[in-house]
Amino acid sequence: MERDDINNAFNIIQFDIDQLLDWADQNKTEFSKQKTKYVIFSNSHFPKYPSLFMQDVELERVNNYKQLGLYSDENLNWESHINYIIQKTQRLIDILKLIRYKIDFKTSEKLYKGLIASIIDCCSMFYINATQKNLKRITRLIYHCALIVVKGNRFISEIKLFNELGWNNFQERTNCLSITMFAKIKLTQTPRVIYNKFFLNLPSNIGRNVGKLKIIFSKKNIFYNSFYLKMIRLWNSFSIDIRMTNYYHEFLDEMHRKYQIHEYKNKFISL
Repeated sequence: MERDDINNAFNIIQFDIDQLLDWADQNKTEFSKQKTKYVIFSNSHFPKYPSLFMQDVELERVNNYKQLGLYSDENLNWESHINYIIQKTQRLIDILKLIRYKIDFKTSEKLYKGLIASIIDCCSMFYINATQKNLKRITRLIYHCALIVVKGNRFISEIKLFNELGWNNFQERTNCLSITMFAKIKLTQTPRVIYNKFFLNLPSNIGRNVGKLKIIFSKKNIFYNSFYLKMIRLWNSFSIDIRMTNYYHEFLDEMHRKYQIHEYKNKFISL
């Protein structure tokens, strides 16, 4: 973007802020200027962006922000959120490690699934396009938990360990959670306004590719691997009877019947 475009964008945002303040004044409401912050999502490095103001107070620009439990970085690499996951689960992992020899395998696995895996899986569909470096950190975290559950040592390979436990790796589990949400939206199990945003102007193919959605290309990996674009490609890889189903429960039945989904994944696929 050119400097003029940046300035125009900030002028529009500043106008919207002023309009919001006028509305608040008319409705006897006040916004906290100290708590209001903003993030610029961009990989560009301009020398200095314009400032935003709420009345006479300059708003603070931050590198990341937490909204509904999800940390978003300005460059969308999700490093802050993954740091948050690792920090939040560390104490739980330490407790599980401390008591692992005092409880049996099933209890240990249930504690992991209920207390730790739930934190990892939460919002995972959003940070599905995180950098490989950060995704490997999550994979190592799950592997470490698996070793604690089986009371094993680090000489066990990740693939062998997950197969013996019947667990799916992080990528498989995230894909399953994501495509399930994608199917919910496509089969109108969510509010119609969400369907319209995703599919209203997205044509389907005809002929032998019936049921397949039009693939959207992107030169940047951060967008190419994002939830929407990645799930379109995954949806198109399914068989025609799955793509053409009109009911959500039929989609789940076909997923369970035709694809090897471990018991651990089945627990989350119906959410």
